[in-house]
Amino acid sequence: MIEIIDNFLNKTDLKNIKNQMLHGNFNWFYCNNSLLKNPNFKGKKEPMFQHTFVKDYKINSDKFNLLDKLIEKINQTKKPKNYIKIKSNLYMKCYKKTSHKSHVDFPNLNNYITAIYYLTTTNGYTKIGNKKVKDRENRIVFFEGNTKHNANIQTDKEERLLININYE
Repeated sequence: MIEIIDNFLNKTDLKNIKNQMLHGNFNWFYCNNSLLKNPNFKGKKEPMFQHTFVKDYKINSDKFNLLDKLIEKINQTKKPKNYIKIKSNLYMKCYKKTSHKSHVDFPNLNNYITAIYYLTTTNGYTKIGNKKVKDRENRIVFFEGNTKHNANIQTDKEERLLININYE
């Protein structure tokens, strides 16, 4: 099951989130490998910047309220029981096509949903199973959490910005 919804938020709410993350007083944390904590990872470094809003079912950021409208809309449309993890990913422009390793976010957890909310339009994409989901600003994609997926980094824009959400 892969569900793609374009124009998920109204333009004002999208702009507010995006502007705060890219131009506001927002903390980004360098991660030299997006799959570093995956015990099965063997391979090249996959650097990016991250900000974790929810970790292990608990709010982990004083910027969590920035996501109020996004969470509200997900709650209305999907009715999640619990948010496991919510984090934002910021990828910087690459000068050659780069694909991160295919993975699931929680290999030891069953029956959860992963959603990716795109804040920028780039020539990057996410491969989910065998399907390519292009980066499109204000697009969200929902899929079963046990579906392997991976990031494909952009070569056209300075930033690729998205929010990764896992919930039960």
